[in-house]
Amino acid sequence: MDACTEWKTVAADAVAYLEPRLVPGILPAITALSNLSHFAASQDWDAKAGYARMAAELCRIPFQGSFGHPVTVVGFAAYEYVEVGGTFSLGLRKEALSARDLSSVLQEVLQVLIAEKQYIAALPVAVLLEHFYAVYVNDASKWFSARLLRLRFLINSHLFAEAAAMLASIRITVQEINNQIFADVLRSEYSKRTANLKDFETSENSLNFHGFVAYLNNLAPDDETRNTAALQWIAAFPKEFETFAKGFKIALPQPVLNPEEQAAELERKAKAAEEAVAAAKKAKGAKGKAEPESVVEAEDDAGFEPLFSHYQLTELHITCAHFLLEAAMLEGRSTVPHATKLQRLGGQGLEALGQAKTLLYHTLPTPPPVVPAADAAPAAKPAKGAPVPVVAAEPPPVVNLLTPENLKFVKNADFLKLYGRILLLRNAYNIHIRSYKEVRTACSGVLDLLKSSALAQGLDGDTRGVFTQLWFARRDQLITVAGRMILLFSL
Repeated sequence: MDACTEWKTVAADAVAYLEPRLVPGILPAITALSNLSHFAASQDWDAKAGYARMAAELCRIPFQGSFGHPVTVVGFAAYEYVEVGGTFSLGLRKEALSARDLSSVLQEVLQVLIAEKQYIAALPVAVLLEHFYAVYVNDASKWFSARLLRLRFLINSHLFAEAAAMLASIRITVQEINNQIFADVLRSEYSKRTANLKDFETSENSLNFHGFVAYLNNLAPDDETRNTAALQWIAAFPKEFETFAKGFKIALPQPVLNPEEQAAELERKAKAAEEAVAAAKKAKGAKGKAEPESVVEAEDDAGFEPLFSHYQLTELHITCAHFLLEAAMLEGRSTVPHATKLQRLGGQGLEALGQAKTLLYHTLPTPPPVVPAADAAPAAKPAKGAPVPVVAAEPPPVVNLLTPENLKFVKNADFLKLYGRILLLRNAYNIHIRSYKEVRTACSGVLDLLKSSALAQGLDGDTRGVFTQLWFARRDQLITVAGRMILLFSL
């Protein structure tokens, strides 16, 4: 306890004068600090924040044995940890600390630091979590969630170039982890780079964008040489990743069947395939010749499920929209020459955020209706010389989240986190463009949702924590709006 009160000095000494024999004790120390934060300081936020900050500083230590390791916390922004290994490896003892335990330990630290808005301090924790999922757990889905956390920290800290580089490396890393060659890549990089130490000179270090256009922090977001093209691929990245993610599935556990049950199952599949082919031929005539393959594919996919969940894909949409909105909010003056371009960029961010909201709503049992583009009536061309009619935009579909069918999904902590992020990001941009009425309207709507007695019943601890964070974030935004309106009317 005395060490925690002077955690800055203790952590700095541990990082600066590290001895190899002390490294195996780092993870137990981080675990103890996380448990103190979760159990012993549940009512003392200052102590909770101190425990989390000390644990985050200690998370730097496992990377100290690598060539080119970050010497500052900011260095973890784009750290790819390809050189981890050797003397200061984690040395994880599975009998003492399981994967689930370490994950919950680091998640507790991250939650506290997010609430404190200590995004830079949380970078070593996110990197350690990524490395743990990639090397020790070998789970691409969990690694993807940890990478999205790091992206969130980088975007909030306005480290856009580092965030773009981390976004660009997602697909190749997912392939390496899924093919179980990620650890081999680490070892080959480690042996290759140690052969020539000049590779670690600062002058030769650079961000790797893996073929994508680089985003540069020293240029304006609307710079036509680099950043404009970079923002275009960032806006299109979620859709491309959805297509990429369809090729990754995980096998579901299959029940053990006796010979009679196996024969009955094969007979059932054959009969279902015949019925589907007959129905397709009856409906489409000759086109039914191509149907058996699709039926077989559907049967083959029955024992699998996607590697990346719907919530993860929605969070990727939100993250890319967050990137666009934060870049658009870098300049608050409306008289600068590039103000119009930034407003256009903000419009793209809001459009991406709307797509994320629609994607999130389609996880509900009663999602909003979707009208295919092919079913829409073609617009008639106006006569020559006639004024072009102005068509009002279709209002977004209204979804009642408090119906009995939707309620159990809304009570999910993952759903509520994403819903809250969409709301708060939209409100932050509306505050930036001084659209205060929309902020008050949105906050009133979420207030009605949070005050609902049907939603408040039967919530678990995680969901209650998300509720509390969303409530206070909504309150802070309303206070900001009130302060600006008072200043506006006092002029």
